[in-house]
Amino acid sequence: MRTIAVLILSFLVYLRVCPDASADPFKDELIHKLAHEILGSDSFFRKVGDGGWRGIALAPAGASIEPLVQAYSGQPGDVFDLVVNNEVFGRTISIENGVVFFKGTTIADAWRRILDASAPYQALLKDRTLPVPVMQWLFRPVTRQAKIIYTREPSRYVLRYREYEKKHLALMRSRNDGIWKLLPGFSQYATFSDAESAISEEWIKSGYKAEVESAYSVFLQKGNPAEWNSWFIANERFKNNMEVIHINQSSPLTYLLPPPASWSTVSSWVRMVLKVPSLSGEFRFQLARVKILRPWFDVDALLDHRIGLNVGPADVVVSTDIPEEAGYAGNGILPGFVEELLLVRDIHFVGDQEQVPTDHPLAKYAYPDSINLLGYVVYTMPQIRSDAIKAPDDGSVLASPSAKEAP
Repeated sequence: MRTIAVLILSFLVYLRVCPDASADPFKDELIHKLAHEILGSDSFFRKVGDGGWRGIALAPAGASIEPLVQAYSGQPGDVFDLVVNNEVFGRTISIENGVVFFKGTTIADAWRRILDASAPYQALLKDRTLPVPVMQWLFRPVTRQAKIIYTREPSRYVLRYREYEKKHLALMRSRNDGIWKLLPGFSQYATFSDAESAISEEWIKSGYKAEVESAYSVFLQKGNPAEWNSWFIANERFKNNMEVIHINQSSPLTYLLPPPASWSTVSSWVRMVLKVPSLSGEFRFQLARVKILRPWFDVDALLDHRIGLNVGPADVVVSTDIPEEAGYAGNGILPGFVEELLLVRDIHFVGDQEQVPTDHPLAKYAYPDSINLLGYVVYTMPQIRSDAIKAPDDGSVLASPSAKEAP
């Protein structure tokens, strides 16, 4: 165990120090190739609809992924898995000459600060305007002076609801990748449709789906507290996806899909060719993409302005920079983060072997046939307005709870 910890520490130091961030035409050609194949873009970054930028950046040249694979046990809740998934790739980033630097701030810490800074100032409705059954379904009761009152903490029914919501969300996010069977609890289903039907039925039977959603509907209709509701959902998602690893320490539940244990056997490896015109040769290799799922990180709520900062931009700055091919300064508390890992294996140079470009990023791996870390799909945040808050517009209206739905 101590040996694995040392490996992980050395891996972290290597990624953070980033020894090779100099300008390099070989590096630029590789990034352009990856951006074209993955993003459909002719530049390093591509603007996306929510105002941010998605791009391609490289890991330090020759980065081996073996320390991560050795540390990963595949057992749910394993402390080393939490360290690997969050500490290695769970930090905010900057980019220099196409290479990622991991900064000192974790994404979880930055998101916690944003949630704290976006909490609505005042209660948006009074308890007496809500029917008692609605309060019972949504909020935790406490007894004070022989009287039951309801806190703004979630009820046990809401907590159970969130457990099934998390499972359903993880399933839906992996439906197009063919890796949904790798999720805990879904390997026994033959098709995705079977898995979705099963989790939906369990959610209704054991997760209080109809009751909680019906109570939420009444809650929203009483004064339409859209701002409070949006913040409440984002905050609960953050709190309910934490794993306690010590009495005073917890770590967010972050998943690599597919997990490292299956990287060598998954069918998602694709063959690629990168020509090196100056040498009349080419690199041939296989590439695989690994998604980083963070169910606690509802960044869309911020990007869609369903929640917004209560303080001025001078106090809490999410991001101020626009990415360029030369780099990305990464100022602010949440300037950018890694969305996917890009793995590479079976690297071969086809051409005159005496002219193999040893300074090419693909030529710097000690074990080119093994699985190595090539780079990342990254996301960089737009500048966030401090007062941009609007209600979600999903058009849904749920029926009011009936008497038989009371707990």
